[in-house]
Amino acid sequence: MKRLALILLPGLLLLASGALAQEDAEAIPEEATPALAEFDDPALLGAGVPRGTVALLLAAMDENDWEVAAEYLDLRNLPSGYATEDGPRLAEYFSEVLERKLWIDIDNLSAVPEGASDDGLPSYRDLLGRIEDQDRVVELYVQRIPDGDGGRIWKISTATVALIPELHTLYGQSPIVDAVEDFLPQGEFLGVEFAKWVIVLSAMMLIFLLGRPLMSGIAILTTPADSPYRSRVRNLLRGPLLFLLVVVVCRQLLQHMGIGVTAQGIERAGTLLTIMLVWVAFSIVNLVRDVMAERMRSHGQSDATALLRPGTSGIKVVIFLVAVVAWLENLGFNVTTLIAGLGVGGVAVALALQRPLEDLIAAITLYSQQIIKTGDFCHFGDVRGTVEEIGLRNTRIRTLRNTVISIPNSRVVHESIDNFAAREKFLYETILSLAHDTSATQLRNVLAGLVRVAEEHPKVHEGFRIRFAEFGGVSFDIKVFLYIDTRQIVEFQAFVEELNLAFMDVIDGEGARFAERMLIPQ
Repeated sequence: MKRLALILLPGLLLLASGALAQEDAEAIPEEATPALAEFDDPALLGAGVPRGTVALLLAAMDENDWEVAAEYLDLRNLPSGYATEDGPRLAEYFSEVLERKLWIDIDNLSAVPEGASDDGLPSYRDLLGRIEDQDRVVELYVQRIPDGDGGRIWKISTATVALIPELHTLYGQSPIVDAVEDFLPQGEFLGVEFAKWVIVLSAMMLIFLLGRPLMSGIAILTTPADSPYRSRVRNLLRGPLLFLLVVVVCRQLLQHMGIGVTAQGIERAGTLLTIMLVWVAFSIVNLVRDVMAERMRSHGQSDATALLRPGTSGIKVVIFLVAVVAWLENLGFNVTTLIAGLGVGGVAVALALQRPLEDLIAAITLYSQQIIKTGDFCHFGDVRGTVEEIGLRNTRIRTLRNTVISIPNSRVVHESIDNFAAREKFLYETILSLAHDTSATQLRNVLAGLVRVAEEHPKVHEGFRIRFAEFGGVSFDIKVFLYIDTRQIVEFQAFVEELNLAFMDVIDGEGARFAERMLIPQ
């Protein structure tokens, strides 16, 4: 944990400041550098480079070893009133200032003995960071000094050390924390003192006690009393949103009170905050899905709700991947390289999923345009039957032979579809062939009777046509063309039967008869 803190967490102190520095100082004793072996990165080894000095200083501060930490402060040539014995106290004060006001990213510090060459500063001085306030900007520096053995090392500059008491007065530990510490034993967990944990946990309990009734009130005010979504909105507000609020408030409170290097590294990763954000995003997606499903069902688009589940799942996958990328970025991984590697594999995956994606897009077309629906009787190319299911890849058709055919959706949308269920009325068309011995009077009476039957039938549309059409080879042909007002095939067949019998009664009543069919020799 200590190594992870030294490498990752000191990067959280990235807003820094300082003053001026001097060029002379003392050398760091050999006994002050036993922690060098703990660094795997050669750039961090030793106070001979700015990065190594700051890493060792933060390591000592994280261990509350103020004696060792003081060895990395340039305590020479300080203004009057300072003494070398004040080093540990100044180191502790400096630690409190860094915890509250400055995020130091070790990776941004120079890893060469000469320091940064492109910062516009003298070659013996490097910028540690800036503390920005409303009234001024304080710059903090590290400075290269002789080590007493003919070499040179880096320390926190004298001018920066001279500013520590003033900075501690402005940005030091809160008096509330000091008051709580008087009642608790000394100690810390994850680099945060017990007193600060007590304050954070107390704030968390207070937010929960006040937040739950408040969130319930917001749900009541924002959703109508008869809305089926009120309970879902209340659960969203009292659940993930309230937990997110707790995490954000406690995070800001810890930052304000100040936390150690280890805790800074954990906080920098933003693991808990990322989890809460993903939970909130997932809950919002689920709520939107439920609202859309309810509206689709109310508009008679129940089939389209099948798209919501894979659609929301895809959105959740995207949210999760974005969260993981952001989290890895916070941990310091090179996410660009990782994404580039995934992009190469993504091309192969896309090629393999080409046909399934075609069927999925076709399913979206079927659902959105409502070309066919479950229960429709349709004609697809050479297939005729009733639609049983419109899936994400296939459409299932039950044929007139009572078999089931599964057709890919991409084929369905490209086929010529004859949807019988979409018609508003059925066409009735027939030819009544009367024998040649039918007289003109009988023919006129038959025509009048047929028209009367059509006019009196409640399901026959106006605008029908019943005409003596032509002289056939063995018959006089009367053509009947009319529409029957029904959407159901069974009702249509019943009405056709009624009309046929009524037409026969008219013909029999006039003494006419149907012509005999002419048999054509084979």
